[in-house]
Amino acid sequence: MGAHEHREEGKAPVTARVLVVSSTRTEATDTSGKFLASALGEAGHAVLSVEIVDDDIGAIESAVRAYASDGRTRALLITGGTGVSRRDVTVEAVGPLLTRELPGFGELFRMLSYEEIGAAAMLSRAIAGVAGPLVVFALPGSANACKLAMTKLVLPELSHICHQLAKEGADPLPSPPSVDVDLSHDFDEDHYPIHDEETFGGAADDDDREAFVEHRDEPQATQGIELSAAQPAPEVRAVSEQGPWQRWIANQGGFVTRHKRYDLPAHLESIAPFVQVLHQAGQQAVLQLPNGRKYSIWGFPDLDRPNAKVLAVGWGQPYGEVLALHRYPSVAGTCMDGSTGQVPARSSNVASICEAVTGAAPRDCEGTLFAVAADAVWFESGGSVKRWDGRKLSDEGFPKQVLARLALHWSNR
Repeated sequence: MGAHEHREEGKAPVTARVLVVSSTRTEATDTSGKFLASALGEAGHAVLSVEIVDDDIGAIESAVRAYASDGRTRALLITGGTGVSRRDVTVEAVGPLLTRELPGFGELFRMLSYEEIGAAAMLSRAIAGVAGPLVVFALPGSANACKLAMTKLVLPELSHICHQLAKEGADPLPSPPSVDVDLSHDFDEDHYPIHDEETFGGAADDDDREAFVEHRDEPQATQGIELSAAQPAPEVRAVSEQGPWQRWIANQGGFVTRHKRYDLPAHLESIAPFVQVLHQAGQQAVLQLPNGRKYSIWGFPDLDRPNAKVLAVGWGQPYGEVLALHRYPSVAGTCMDGSTGQVPARSSNVASICEAVTGAAPRDCEGTLFAVAADAVWFESGGSVKRWDGRKLSDEGFPKQVLARLALHWSNR
């Protein structure tokens, strides 16, 4: 190709999207995503959307797959999650989806960065490549780094790359890995004895409750409530490996019974804002784990989409166990007494959990764990709940208020 043809291809507009990977940034605080969109627009390209997702492999992968299949997007610029900390998972999410890598991009970007910031440039794992019909650039979260990459590398070649892809046709994205779910033993509701407290419906006395706490790891029958007489009969089925929440269930060896649900524990039913959040769900079902632990699961907007937000609610003291399954492989959920939950127990050392999650512990972290997520730790102290994100310790309010607020946040993110 001659220089003239190359320059003409470099002027062709491209339809692009921007994806901001961050568990802390909002539309109001994001600067890098806005810069990328502005730079694309000024160069004559069409920006279809600027979206923010958590530092979560499943969430990032789901977004890339959605863009690759929408029939409109030709370029995807991702900012954030390319460093070396434990939260930086963009490369792990995007890398397996690339059918053809562009190693020169990362090499050139680090060379240019070295000229500006010195040896710290080696900490960037910025990558680029082709994912199905998309050309994908995964850039650092820094606005200055995005400006460097865009002006020196991305914009001069973006149209040319997309033109080349359009001429050749797109390779299919790699399929998600197949994980078999063991359903070799049938789910028999009459096989195990039923305990009222475990079914979230009974009024067990103190002796019964103590016995249940001691033996709650033993298999129990699922005793659900029919949602509607018009609904089809409950079915037990394996969960496909499509979305983060489905992969979580498969990796736990669990399975879902559709068209059933549990009553909420009384201590959760009394928290009206929390119940209001759950009532916004489009579908409910029952989740059974191999250790006998069972949950009601609530899908936002439903349980049919791999990118759905899914909350699991289980029995536990003092506030129950609420898990955000769609944040897998990150863990997000409330802590309860005992050691059968999916997140650390309330009695765990708060300082050590803060250090493990955020890399540092606050000076004052006396109390009991309340909830844990990929980017923050909540602990109860003096009748209120504190939130620590590695930099700032904030007072979030009374436990029931915080529980409802977390459920609302997790069902939306």
